[in-house]
Amino acid sequence: MATVGQKSTSDAEHTKGDDKHGSGDNTAGSTSSSQGKIANLMAVDTQKIAEMASLIYLLYEFPIQIAVTVLMLYQLLGIAAFGSLGALLLISPIQAWLSSIWRGYQRRIMSFSDQRMDITNEVLQGVRIIKYFAWESHVEKQVAGIRSGELKVLRKQFMTSAHSLMLFFMVPVLITLAAFSMYTGILGHQLTASVAFTALSLLKTLRAPLDGLLYCISLILQAKVSVDRVDQYLAEEDTPKYKLLQATSSVCNMPTAGTCNSTDINTATTAEVGFVNASF
Repeated sequence: MATVGQKSTSDAEHTKGDDKHGSGDNTAGSTSSSQGKIANLMAVDTQKIAEMASLIYLLYEFPIQIAVTVLMLYQLLGIAAFGSLGALLLISPIQAWLSSIWRGYQRRIMSFSDQRMDITNEVLQGVRIIKYFAWESHVEKQVAGIRSGELKVLRKQFMTSAHSLMLFFMVPVLITLAAFSMYTGILGHQLTASVAFTALSLLKTLRAPLDGLLYCISLILQAKVSVDRVDQYLAEEDTPKYKLLQATSSVCNMPTAGTCNSTDINTATTAEVGFVNASF
């Protein structure tokens, strides 16, 4: 996060300079990030990555719980316990497909959010000009258009989440039916009360790690999108001012400029700063 903050400070100042010269229009294909994207990276993306990092231990805790519960089911039901695993394996490809769709919607939502934050910052900075020239309706249409696109993608993402949750809540019922059907229908055993209630208790225990695993998958998908956005941002070309600071610090004995003499600084900045046909 410190690296993002250091780079964002330089890029934000560079973006402001471009806006003053009329070249600050950042589109999806531009190589520099807008102020809205930088704000989202600092406020949203880093938070999602930190949240996932704090819960990373659940990725091996829940599978261990599931494995222990399935082992106990195997001791109780025998081979029929693997019927529940078969039901999980049949549902997993559908869940993975829905997750990939959800991640695509998350990328689009963050893109719309960047645009909305960017135009909001521009409106707040230039509110006097907007009021002076009576551009309120034009600006309102721009903001409403971006927000409308964001809401459409949010609606699709929520629909995908609803289908995913519906499928996930069906998992306990399906694994129970698969285990008992295989135990009685295929293996031919009699389902007694002691076996049935013990198996139901174990299957209920299995539901908690499955619910937690779904939550972890959701966090992983959000964090993956955020990591890709941060990586793309850090891979962008540094602004000229940031290169100048790097060149200056590289010729100094210490990180501060207090130990640099004028010769060193001139050597580092000759290609960056100068005067042409100047008179005083």
